[in-house]
Amino acid sequence: MTDQKHTGDVELDPSDEVEGEYDDGAGGFTIVEWDGSQPPEDSVDACQGEGDIFEGGATAAKRGWGPGWPHCQTAMMRTVVVNDTLKLSVHRDIAPLVWLLCSRTESKGYALRSGQCWGFACRCIRNSDEPSNHSWGLAVDLNSLANPMGSTLVTDMPSWVPQLWKEFGFRWGGSYQGRKDAMHFEYMGSKVEATSVVKSLVDKPAGRSGRMPRGASGLPPGHVYGPDAGNRASWHDGSESAQTANAVEAISNAVPGAARTRRYTVELQASVKAWQRAAKADGSDVRTDGVVDDDTWQALVRLCRRRVRASGVPSPRP
Repeated sequence: MTDQKHTGDVELDPSDEVEGEYDDGAGGFTIVEWDGSQPPEDSVDACQGEGDIFEGGATAAKRGWGPGWPHCQTAMMRTVVVNDTLKLSVHRDIAPLVWLLCSRTESKGYALRSGQCWGFACRCIRNSDEPSNHSWGLAVDLNSLANPMGSTLVTDMPSWVPQLWKEFGFRWGGSYQGRKDAMHFEYMGSKVEATSVVKSLVDKPAGRSGRMPRGASGLPPGHVYGPDAGNRASWHDGSESAQTANAVEAISNAVPGAARTRRYTVELQASVKAWQRAAKADGSDVRTDGVVDDDTWQALVRLCRRRVRASGVPSPRP
């Protein structure tokens, strides 16, 4: 199949590079430059990806990801090194997210098997001229032998596995209305959404301590910090008093990728939401709507106290 380098209007910003080693406390993962490898041809038969076009809604191109097959953006691919024998190549802008999900999947007890997991493949959907989501580097196949495509669902995945990936914007092929494809996970968010989430996972809050005030959030029961408080008496965006402004600033200092602010903006909400999803996947009992209640506040306090970045995902080691 044709594999043409095509970056279009996409520019790689060196300050946003994601390559490096990530320490998850269980041996670590590495993200490296793509080495040009792709899945074997017989993997196309194993995962035809027909859900891409029949149930996918807006294509990846319409969601801002640029062209797929046959003009695959090979310059944008990176490889997530899960272990010495297992590597997944995906689009740069979701690589840390795939790393996080692989880490959580394995740490929670579902092992990923070498030779049965694939990512980027510059190809169309079999027997069609439509690009597969694999051709954008936005899809991965996990443990293909135990999770084959077929008319009925066959899978060895615990129910929490697809739920975990769904929390971060992936759709599971085992949920297709037609033929089931249980090995298949595809990212359904826009490029803008992915960039926001990934920056929250890998950006360092440079020049900031990331500390939270000790103790409670300072809010009455049922009250939260959130954007555009308006006439909602239970919402506080920092405009009400110096106390709430200080609290919002503490939140923005603690959440990776968030700009320092004393007003709870929609941008801060997006960063908080990304952190909440990561924290929830790691076992914290927090909401995932980008709003800070006392439970979320306490989770941030605990994580900052342990000097772990608020997402639960440490920065790459230099």
